[in-house]
Amino acid sequence: MYACPDPGCLHKTFQRSNLITHYRTHTHEKPNICPDCLFATGDPATLTLHRKSRHGYVPRLDQTQGRTVL
Repeated sequence: MYACPDPGCLHKTFQRSNLITHYRTHTHEKPNICPDCLFATGDPATLTLHRKSRHGYVPRLDQTQGRTVL
């Protein structure tokens, strides 16, 4: 289990990637930038939701493995 290293924060998670995303709320780091406007976020899922709702983004289907590619 991963625990947030920020003093006073009790957040814990089983996935390291979730901890990294959470920790960005403390550091205000926003590395995920929309390619269509000035929107930036620390959470990659929030960027995908933004792109879908604001810019009509549709993830394409990877034909070789049948998975969605962002």
